[in-house]
Amino acid sequence: MGRLRVYTSLLFALALLVAAVLAVLNGGTAAAQVECAGFRFESPFGAAVREDRYTGRWTESSCQTARHDGAYAVAAEFSLDGRQTVTIRLDSGTDPYLYLLNEFGEVIEFDDDGGAGLNSRIDRALPAGRYYALATTYYPGRTGQFELTLDTAAAQVECASVPFGRLVGEAVHTGSWDESSCQTARHDGAYAVAAE
Repeated sequence: MGRLRVYTSLLFALALLVAAVLAVLNGGTAAAQVECAGFRFESPFGAAVREDRYTGRWTESSCQTARHDGAYAVAAEFSLDGRQTVTIRLDSGTDPYLYLLNEFGEVIEFDDDGGAGLNSRIDRALPAGRYYALATTYYPGRTGQFELTLDTAAAQVECASVPFGRLVGEAVHTGSWDESSCQTARHDGAYAVAAE
C-alpha cells in the first residue's frame, strides 16, 4: 500500500512537470480560452498612434456570452508590445455593451453608454500583453450590425515632470505645489507631480 502511494505521487508529479514543460514550449503560461473569440486585430500594436476597425454583425447564429445574460457577442483579440493608452469604441444601432478582458478572460473594465448616445467606450492605459474586446448588447437576443474600433497611442502620464531614470539605491526629489502646478483629475483636481 505504501509503494502504491509513492508511485501515485511520482506519476502525479511527472504529469505536473510535463504540463509545465508544454506550457513553456507553447509560449509561457497557458491562457484560458476566451468565449466568443471571433476576430484578431492586426498585432502587435507598436508605440506609434494606431487605429484599426472591425465591422461585424450579431445574428441568431452568433455565439451567446454567459457574461451578459446570454446576449450575442464577438471577442476581438489584440496585443500590445509595450505600455499603451487604448481607446475601444463599440458603435451600433442595437444598444451595445463592451467588455475589456485580459488574456485569461477576466474582466478589466466594462462600459454601457460611455460613447456617443447609447454607444460604448473604454479608455485605459494597459501594460504589454494580450487582451480581448468583447462586443455584445445590453439586452439579450438583440441582433444587428456593429463597428468595433481600437485606437492606441503611447501612454501619457498626467503631471509628469521629474525623470528619476534608472534607480540604483535611493533617489530624492524636493519640489513644491503652487497655483501654476498641474492639476490631476485623479484626485479631485489637486496639484500633482509624477516622477518617472
